[in-house]
Amino acid sequence: MASWAMLLRLTLACILGSAVAEVVQLNKRAAPGPFSLEATHLFYAFSGTNSEGPFAQLPEVAFDDLRLTKTPGATDVASGYAGVFVSLIPWDTFDELTSPESLCMQGDKAWGSLGLKDGESKAHVRTVQLTEGATQTSSIKLAKAGVYALSITNCGKGQGLVLSGSVIVKNAHGFLGGNEYGRLPLYGGCSFFYAVIVLAWFGILFFRKDFQHPVHFVIAMTATIGLLGSVAWFVALAMANASGDANFAYRVAEALSGLKSLYTAAMLLAVALGLGVTHSTLESCTQWKIVIITGLLGMSTVPANCIVAQRHVLAFSDKVVLMASMPMVLMVGGVACWVFRALASSMRRCKELNQVEGLSKFQRMAVVIVLALLASLAIFVMQIIDKPGGEPTSSASHTFWSDGAAQINYMAALAMLMYLWAPGKGAFLADSYETTVNDGELEEGEDLKGSRKTNSKGGRQIGQAEEEDMFVVGGEDDHDILADDVDEEDPAKREHGPSADTIGARLAGAE
Repeated sequence: MASWAMLLRLTLACILGSAVAEVVQLNKRAAPGPFSLEATHLFYAFSGTNSEGPFAQLPEVAFDDLRLTKTPGATDVASGYAGVFVSLIPWDTFDELTSPESLCMQGDKAWGSLGLKDGESKAHVRTVQLTEGATQTSSIKLAKAGVYALSITNCGKGQGLVLSGSVIVKNAHGFLGGNEYGRLPLYGGCSFFYAVIVLAWFGILFFRKDFQHPVHFVIAMTATIGLLGSVAWFVALAMANASGDANFAYRVAEALSGLKSLYTAAMLLAVALGLGVTHSTLESCTQWKIVIITGLLGMSTVPANCIVAQRHVLAFSDKVVLMASMPMVLMVGGVACWVFRALASSMRRCKELNQVEGLSKFQRMAVVIVLALLASLAIFVMQIIDKPGGEPTSSASHTFWSDGAAQINYMAALAMLMYLWAPGKGAFLADSYETTVNDGELEEGEDLKGSRKTNSKGGRQIGQAEEEDMFVVGGEDDHDILADDVDEEDPAKREHGPSADTIGARLAGAE
């Protein structure tokens, strides 16, 4: 129970966190207890590494308006207390430098020095010493590129102290961390790709108006949300890189990403349940089930998305990441089971109606979903393997596994689904063969011949004679109804019914 409470606190801290790009707002953060150190954030200062021109400049850190104040309950805090240090310490030698044997040199002169262990990397540490009631502002060049841990150390006996101000690391390319900068061109490329497939899809819908169905607009909305989300991330990252301040833009991008996930799950469920193929519409009860399930799925993804997104700056352990991901994994598994059960039911329906093309579409859709799920699992494993604190040489790999691979997987699956469900003459639609008599409700020995059927578009009942002039519908019992219209010299038509291309087509000679 304590672990889940900790996870909830971490999730809330990530949602309400004040770190955007390489800018950390302390916001009256409590100082650690006496003679202790606390690492709060990882900075990825990568400019100056394998770069040329302006990008070869070394990063710099700015300690902006840092102030140490005491709370009403503070103890052992004399006027001018100067025992708190704010430092940037190289992450690769962090444990060595902060050895307990040397930290703070716990003695009478503890305030005078941070007391880091001697070593070559000690020269790369950047530190400011704070005095209670005073404001400290300074800007210092970093000695080398790399990953740095923002650390707050209390080398005195004082308790009940809080810090305010901000710590900013600026790379040559801007305020984005070296491990995040690759996301900017990535989402620029994704935005272009989404724009292409969205325009292509709407173009297909425009030129094939006679074959449109609500399922096509569900797919269009999913692609449009993907486009908006990708553009939102590109704008948010560009703003963060330029100014370091993009809190609202980040929230919008995160909200659109969550909405894309929810709408994608709803789309898969609706299509798998046969919307537009075996059913013109879904029952109200089924629609509400989809809304509730996708809502629960959305809530389950919040901890995972927050923890994984902040893992590389807050250095969460693998245990925390796995705990945060567990609800999402269980919900995704449950939704996947429902999707595959719905696909199996739709396949059986198509077999009963002898609709070969509809059956083929559902089978191919199942393959696409399986491949996408397997790819998602592999990407998740690689995200776990991608540890915080990676060196500059691993930044491209981090960008790929944290965002690139997932985006490629999603866009590829969406493009394949668009190809499968593109409107056209050969596509089945439920309007082509829905009847007022459900397949399971026919009495034994009862024949469809002579029964009255409903035109789902107009709602008008039509008799056999009218039906023979309007539609040719595949199925085992249709041979008796339309025997006069079947080519006697074509045994395939007598044996298996008309092909999918004749569904909804007017018979030759019909007026």
